[in-house]
Amino acid sequence: QPPVPPMIKTEGADPRTAVQIFARAMKGSVLSARDVPAFVTKVATESNTIQTKPNTITFYLRPNFVLQGGSVITISGLVGSLTNSTGRLKVFGDIQTSFANGEGTGFCDWDRETQTLRLTVKEGARLEEGCASVFSVDLQNSDKCQSPVLLSFEASMPAEEGAVLRIPKSKGNGLVFSACTQGVFRVASIGESQAVVGSFNILTVTLRPNIDIPANSNITVTGLKGSQMPTSQIEYIDWCRVAWEPDTCTYTIDPRLSLGGRVRIVDPVRLTGASADLFATECIWTPYEMVKERPACYWDSLTLATFDACGGVVVLRNRLTISSASPTVFSFAILNPTSSSTPKFPRILTDLIQETVLDGPGVLSGGIEPVWELTRVAGSGSVAGGGS
Repeated sequence: QPPVPPMIKTEGADPRTAVQIFARAMKGSVLSARDVPAFVTKVATESNTIQTKPNTITFYLRPNFVLQGGSVITISGLVGSLTNSTGRLKVFGDIQTSFANGEGTGFCDWDRETQTLRLTVKEGARLEEGCASVFSVDLQNSDKCQSPVLLSFEASMPAEEGAVLRIPKSKGNGLVFSACTQGVFRVASIGESQAVVGSFNILTVTLRPNIDIPANSNITVTGLKGSQMPTSQIEYIDWCRVAWEPDTCTYTIDPRLSLGGRVRIVDPVRLTGASADLFATECIWTPYEMVKERPACYWDSLTLATFDACGGVVVLRNRLTISSASPTVFSFAILNPTSSSTPKFPRILTDLIQETVLDGPGVLSGGIEPVWELTRVAGSGSVAGGGS
């Protein structure tokens, strides 16, 4: 409605003892109700555009009024996600405890069929109007390339006497869920130090992906069949089955638990080079940390990998992230075939990147037979006794 100027006056004053102030208009205007409830800021960003992979969607929301406990924020248009409907979708961020549903604090509702996210502000919490509230959820990307989408945002908040204050549905900023990026290696090459049959050969691999490969990923080099290297064996040592007794501060044997230990690699592939310390055999939990429910682990057998002679496969696991910003270079020694053969063109694959042929002229051909370069010794003069 149009704004109105309020009136002010006094009533009931005795004209014999006080001055009567008659009604007059005050300066200013009020009760226009011109501001429509809205999100002043409504932005969505994503962390990953690779098909079928987890994608962290981060939201920046700022309403033009305080959203009190019991308010419901609805975000729609999340097309193509493979995440199944759930009421236990975890909310991340500084304000994650401001949300709650029937499953508890820090959860929201995801409906795959309607492509809708529903977040309920917990009783006693509030989303302020002064600055953007930032929070995230993890959803799985589509298995198909699709056009990126603009999400829609709306909200409702209980008001007095059963009324509901609503923020109308409107499009936000930020395109998400394109899922059109495929992980590839910008650089993937392999070279060898020598091609002499039966000798040790240093193979050097250089990698640079277009995406970061997270820690604890499986990295496999295939196509090394014919090497005389034995198959690596993993032996578990000091394997523990223990339970923590808090009253006595002791460990006891518990056959139901299998909590940790160390590994020893028999006939390992030893890695060298600038990036060798990125790799190890596997992550092992310590019994104490597992029992105390502190999920920290240590890496055993640093710079080691395993080799499968039957398949010609080297299996590595990275304990640190392999960055897309710079090349990762490592080498390992492997025995050449005992006889000459055609060059091998190995391939590499990871959890995020499909099998890729490693560039290079080929390795493990064993194309050079060892020979004596010096085949004759010539005499240089007479020897004692007149012989030559």
